[in-house]
Amino acid sequence: RVWVNGGTFSAHPLSLLAAMTMIDHLRKHKADIYPTLAARAERLRIGVEEAFAGRGILARCTGHIDRSVAPGSLVGLYFPLRDDFYATSANEMQDPSLCDVTLRDKALKVGMLLQNVHTKQGLGALSYSHTDEDLELVFEACDAFAQRVLADG
Repeated sequence: RVWVNGGTFSAHPLSLLAAMTMIDHLRKHKADIYPTLAARAERLRIGVEEAFAGRGILARCTGHIDRSVAPGSLVGLYFPLRDDFYATSANEMQDPSLCDVTLRDKALKVGMLLQNVHTKQGLGALSYSHTDEDLELVFEACDAFAQRVLADG
């Protein structure tokens, strides 16, 4: 059997050097990078949920910091159909009997793009370079999107 695996920069020496340099940087600065990133992502989650709640739209973000899960920068957004529902998997967020899938997967992307915010699968991943101003832009975009949803009723 022959198996071929390739890519534009697979095993390219400069790509590998860049990756090794980045990993080294992350290791050396992990005491600052990861807590800062986790705190900023939690602020994003809370702010997004509050923006929708302020307009009466039930929205939840995945990845909230708790004792069972290490904090991270991934943030998924979903629109449960019931107030007592909290998704525990991506499959549940994609289940139209549990969540408004069209609102999340189609309307949200377009609505956020109209506000100059590009989202991926609900929201996506926060990076260390995102600023508080970037978060405010997202909150404003969520509020504007919520207003559009309500207007289209």
